[in-house]
Amino acid sequence: MWRSCCFEVLCRARELYRQKQQANATVDQLASLFAQCAIDEARPISSGPPPLLPPLGIVDPAALLDANDASILAQSGRKQIMLDAFADGSSFICLRCGGLVSSSRKDEHVAYWCGNT
Repeated sequence: MWRSCCFEVLCRARELYRQKQQANATVDQLASLFAQCAIDEARPISSGPPPLLPPLGIVDPAALLDANDASILAQSGRKQIMLDAFADGSSFICLRCGGLVSSSRKDEHVAYWCGNT
């Protein structure tokens, strides 16, 4: 019951944020909290490395942020840049390293740059 209530509130907050009706620090914090909840919920139990996911229009990009905040953008407090780049389809978030990668460079990232292969 509480999960469905929380989910509804978070979805409404996400919609307000996307519509820029209430773009402020509180909404940014709520968006980060939503991302953290989604990551924790989706985290696989297996010991293998997480999959590398391409951008999908139906997937909530907040659910793909790295829970360990391993990327430079996340460490500097600019997770929204990652969300925006993912949302427009130009980039994806690597779940192996937490990096924001251009969709056109996926193969090169996996072969040469991702340190967690």
